Amino acid sequence: MGSPCTSLRVNLNGTVSKKKRKPADWEEAKRRCRLNDDDIRMAKELGMAAGSLIKNIPAPSQMWKLPVKEWVRELYDKKFGSASRDPTYGGDSELRVLRFGEPDELAAPQRAAGSGPTGRSCGLPACMWRAN
Repeated sequence: MGSPCTSLRVNLNGTVSKKKRKPADWEEAKRRCRLNDDDIRMAKELGMAAGSLIKNIPAPSQMWKLPVKEWVRELYDKKFGSASRDPTYGGDSELRVLRFGEPDELAAPQRAAGSGPTGRSCGLPACMWRAN
């Protein structure tokens, strides 16, 4: 049959041609999406193409969109389960993505205005005030 680096494509005139996949596409996706080898393996197992990863890089106005690395991992875990991931990969298992409006329990508790050590109501720390 054909090599694993080709796929068939039907042209407008009805003829079938082979479209070669370039390994450079995956290298570009790895660089632009900040992926490691394990993330690339997961994307390939999901049947994704390098171009689709690049197309799904979130724009600055798309704050709701996950970064490609986290998106691939989320899809992989949903399809195969997190237990099927490579156990030797340390990864960033402690990384948590905070959604807009979600409270961060690790952050320092907020003080009410005027209750700071300076007694000032603006909320600025004492080091921001000039002594007059």
